[in-house]
Amino acid sequence: MHDDLKKRIFLFAAMVGIKEPLTIRQVGIIHEFLVKKFPDFGTDEITDALEMAASKQFEIDSEHYQSFNIVYLGKILDAYRTYRTEELRKERIAKDAEERKVIEIADEKRQPSSNSEYQKLCYDCIIEDIKEKKRLPIGACWEEAYLYLEGIGKIALTSEEKEMYMENVKVSLRTEYKEDVSGLKRILGSKILFRRACRTQYLKQYLRNNFKSDLDGS
Repeated sequence: MHDDLKKRIFLFAAMVGIKEPLTIRQVGIIHEFLVKKFPDFGTDEITDALEMAASKQFEIDSEHYQSFNIVYLGKILDAYRTYRTEELRKERIAKDAEERKVIEIADEKRQPSSNSEYQKLCYDCIIEDIKEKKRLPIGACWEEAYLYLEGIGKIALTSEEKEMYMENVKVSLRTEYKEDVSGLKRILGSKILFRRACRTQYLKQYLRNNFKSDLDGS
């Protein structure tokens, strides 16, 4: 991996129009910088960042002035990281909006007469989606479906099991939200949002275990 990155650094410099070939020492410095400061960036992400900078998609001075060094690269990769984080944030907002829309439509169409009926409706909608599309639905009333299964005794966790699962969910959320620190803090700082995240993840795992033949690795 490291050797491949070193080779690609020469190509990166040529790609942006550096006329003088880099020295071995320059490549070593750049390589060490990338490994330490941008360990989550592969060669594809670096290529994408340089191409976006060349096409003026970042609000920075992206001219290299024939100097391909860590200052130039750091400025561009920082801009790319900001761009990527913002895109992930927009995707999450769109996904949340889609899930809210699905809940609202289900509620408007059927208008169940009690909480238990509504919870059963949410669970039934999820199962219908699994049977039809062979995957877990993108937007669903996960918490309500969880409460339905809990209410009929299909899910019964002890206090110790819940504590253990909550810790596992925290680890999972830190991975999922590593590019969205504010989003992670919002969930972990809210008992309601964190409880919802725990119930959602537990229900998804329950469905994967109990509907293996209907799911294609979701």
